[in-house]
Parts: sequence; C-alpha cells; structure tokens
Amino acid sequence: MLYIVVILLPVLGAVLCKFIKKHHRQTMLAFLGLSLISVIALSLTNTPPLTLFAVGNLALSFAKDSISTLFALLFSGIFLLCGIYANGYFEKTKDIRNFCVFFLLSLSALLGLSLANSLATLFVLFVSAALLSSPLVSFDGTENAKKASKEYVKHSLTGAALALIGLFVIIPNLKSPYFVYGGALNEALNMPEFLFLLFSLIGIVGFASKAGLFPMHAWLPTAHPVAPTPASAVLSGLITKAGIISVIRLIFFSIGTSKLHGSFVQYTLMALSLFTVLMGSSLAYKQTMLKKRLAFSSVSQLSYILCALFLMNEFSLNAGLLHAVGHALVKSGLFLSFGLVIHKTHDTETSAFKGIEKYMPVTVLLTLLLSLSLVGIPPFMGFISKWEIAKAAQGGIFNLILPVVLIISAMLTASYLFPLSISAVFEKPHKEIKKHESDILMLLPIAILAVLALLGGFFMPLEVI
Repeated sequence: MLYIVVILLPVLGAVLCKFIKKHHRQTMLAFLGLSLISVIALSLTNTPPLTLFAVGNLALSFAKDSISTLFALLFSGIFLLCGIYANGYFEKTKDIRNFCVFFLLSLSALLGLSLANSLATLFVLFVSAALLSSPLVSFDGTENAKKASKEYVKHSLTGAALALIGLFVIIPNLKSPYFVYGGALNEALNMPEFLFLLFSLIGIVGFASKAGLFPMHAWLPTAHPVAPTPASAVLSGLITKAGIISVIRLIFFSIGTSKLHGSFVQYTLMALSLFTVLMGSSLAYKQTMLKKRLAFSSVSQLSYILCALFLMNEFSLNAGLLHAVGHALVKSGLFLSFGLVIHKTHDTETSAFKGIEKYMPVTVLLTLLLSLSLVGIPPFMGFISKWEIAKAAQGGIFNLILPVVLIISAMLTASYLFPLSISAVFEKPHKEIKKHESDILMLLPIAILAVLALLGGFFMPLEVI
C-alpha cells in the first residue's frame, strides 16, 4: 500500500492545513518532508503493481519503474525546497492556507501521475494536476491573476480534450490496459491505419500542450508571471512535466515507436517541437519582464525534451529524461533566484539586476551558475543533456537540423541570461536596498538546486531505461 501512502500523504496534509489557522506553514513543510521520505521508501522497496479496478482496457492502476521513481523523487524533492522558500517569501502574509492546500494537492496529483500504470489513470491525474494547480496562479487575488488562472484552466482543458479524443481511439486498440515498454498495441487495428495515426497525433499534441508545444504554449507566459514565485517555480519546473510523462507513456509504453517512427506523426511532431524551441528562445530574448522571460524560456527548453522524445529511439528517450531532470532543477532555481531580486527591489523588469551584486552577491552567483547550466556550458548538466539529444538524432534529416536548432537556441539563451549577471556586477544600482542578502532559508533551496545541476553533469546516469 506504499502507493496509496505516497499519493495520499500530501492530501492529508492539505486537509490539515485547511483547518489549522496558526501552524499551516509548519504543517505544509512537515508533510512535504514526509512525502519525500515516503517516495524514497517506495524507491528502495520491491513493490508490486497495485490495481484498484480493471474493466477491459480501463484500469485504475499504479506501478513503479525507473521513470516513475525518477519523477517522483524529482517532484517530492523540489516541492520541499520550494516549500522552504515559500516560508520566507510569505513572511509578511499572515494566512497562506489556500496556497498550502493547493501546493500539497498539486504534489499529490503529480506523484499519482508519475506512478500511473494505465492510460486511464494517467489521464485522470493529468487533468487533476492541471486543475489543482490553477488556484496557485490566482493566489494573489488581483484581476490579472484571476484572468491568468482562467486562461490556464482553459488551455489545460483544451489540451485534455485533445488528449481524450486520441485516447478514445488508442485505448480500444491495446492488448492490455497496463504500460509495457515497447508498446501494447494490437497487431490488427479496428480502423484504417491513417485514421489511427491521425488520432494518435491529436492525443500526443493534447498531452504535449502541458509542456508548452506550439500552438498550445500561450498558458506559460500568461500564468507564470502573475503567480507567487514559489508557485511559478513548480509550475514551470514541475507541473509542465505532467505533459512530458504523459507523452513518454503514450509513445513508448502504449502505442510503441515502431508504429509512429517514420510516419507523418513523427515528422509533424518534430516540426512543431523544433519550431517551438526557436520561437520560445526568440520571444524570451525580447522580453524585459523577468518572469515572462523565464516563462518563454521554458517554452523553448521543454521542447528540447519533446524533440528528444519525438526522435523515438531508446537513446533519445534517455536524453529527454536527462534534460527533463536538468530543466526541473535549473528552471525552478532560476524562478526562485529571480523572485529574490524582485522581492528585494520591487522591480519586475530586467532593470532590477542593475548593480544588484553590491547588495545580493550570493543570489547573483547562484543565478549565474544556474544560467550556465541552462545555456549548456560544460560541465553542467545542461551541456550533457543537450549533447545526448544531439547524438540521439541518428541519421536522416533530423541529424542535420536538430544540432543547428540546438546551437541557435543556446546562443539565444545566453543572450537573454548572461547580460543579467553582467549588469548585476558592472552597472550602477538604480535604487538603494535597505536589507542586503535574503534569509538563508530562501537562499538554501536555490543553492541546493544549483549544486545538483552541477553535480548532475558528473554523476547523473545517461541511461534511465
């Protein structure tokens, strides 16, 4: 029953937070810590799959493999770090119960999604993760926040609807409701192959919308800038991974790459993802609002992962997983570090970084380290993952186009991140800051994420599957 414990522990914490007035912050942190411990326990035990019910090809089932373990550890670990940061971020806010409640519920949905062992389970938790995280966007209560939350929900439901259309066709053509590496597709389809492939494309695009694939990317730059910084960090670094996990399970564990590889489905998905990489980087370069710059950056970086998955081979799957981990660490860290600068200067524009090194040297250093990884400078994890993605394009037209796109995007990434650190050191401050460096409990999560991004370049295994 460890699966139930892992998924429901955050739910129990959310219920307690709702009814505890004075100690809801401590309750949230306690259950975030317990959640990480339970995930570690699950990863270390030989736990068989758990099926709560199964009717035909519909099943509510949970299981663990290397992918589910990887994402569950990633989710629980970074949520804990962002929770610690939130405690300092909301220091002057008396009642953050609603934030605590939906923060924990979002974690529960993501953990359930990572452990899902069937498409039906996956879809239910995919929708749950999107809807339960929407109150985090509107937490500040401003009109912009409420409007952004509505846009977030609208895009999420549109993506879910497309995914469901695909699943209506895919699920009846499976041998088994459970995930099988290599796919579980029947040899004889109950419809013409072209129609099956078309509906498969629709389903994949629907799930990939949560990872910001064009043309379903607009929710990221809309929602992330208005959310509180701890929420922005998990929205960009973790909630988007709901789309990544779903695409992996659909392509590699349900349909199978043999059916999709070389088809119009693969070429369409590759074209969309390559375009999204360049579009996201270009739009990030033009942004002057700090959080919006990071949001468009996530649009680009997430499509690095999608590019790898859409290459549809074992090497590309491992490369995509590697970049998914790196992106979660780095983008969560960057949102937190940018949030510190905004928190201290009360300036949301890039001008906030001018001369800030005089007041916040540790924050500037950590921002630079995280930027080096996102750009892909060795020996950081970002370099290793991008190198592996480029290597995974084995022959054909993608072998020529993909490395070029990655290089151009890396140059654009450097162009919108490095000038901030340069400005922080060499330009004069445009305003005085009374209190210098932030509280250690707000700096520590960023430092841990930066160190992990560096150590991941040395120690992260290149093969997960």
